[in-house]
Amino acid sequence: MLSVCMTLIDDDGGREAFKAVFEKYKQRVYSVAYSILKDEALAEESTQETFFYIAKNFSLIQGLEPVQRESYMIIAAKNIALSAYRKEKKHLSCEPVGEELLDDSSMSAYDRAEIRTALEALDYEDREVLYMHYALGLSFKSIGSSLGISAAAARKRAQYARASFKAYLEGGEDL
Repeated sequence: MLSVCMTLIDDDGGREAFKAVFEKYKQRVYSVAYSILKDEALAEESTQETFFYIAKNFSLIQGLEPVQRESYMIIAAKNIALSAYRKEKKHLSCEPVGEELLDDSSMSAYDRAEIRTALEALDYEDREVLYMHYALGLSFKSIGSSLGISAAAARKRAQYARASFKAYLEGGEDL
C-alpha cells in the first residue's frame, strides 16, 4: 500500500515526509475505520483508501500544523469509513456508540444498555465530541480544529454533553 501511495508524490522529500506520516498515523486511521466498520478486512481497505486520498492531497497536508494534520487524518478516515459502510449497506449507526466503548466485563448487560441508551439520547454533535475526546483521545484543541470551532467551544460542548449524559442516567429523562 505504501509503495502505491508513494508513486503519487513527486519529490523525494515529499515521499519521506509521507512515509513518516504513514508510520505515525496508520494505526490510528485503522482504529477509526474499524470502530465504524467492525470488520477487519473493510477497515484495512478503508485505511488504504484513506492513505491513497492523503497521498493525492499531500501537498495540502504537508503545510498543516501537526494538530490540524491529525484532525484532517482522523476526519478523512472517518468519512471514508462511513462511505465504505454505506456501500456495504450494513446496519450500523453513524453515531459513535460502538461496542468497543461499552465492552467492560465489570459492567452488567443492564448497565451497558443504560449507558448505550443515554449516549443515543444525546444530540449527534454532543456524541461526536465525547467520542473524539474519550474514544479517540483527541485534545479539545484537535476536536475544535476538526469541527471548525475553538478549543474552548469544544471543551464547553463536551462539558454540556457530560452534564446531559449524567442527567439522563440519573433521571432517565429525554434530552
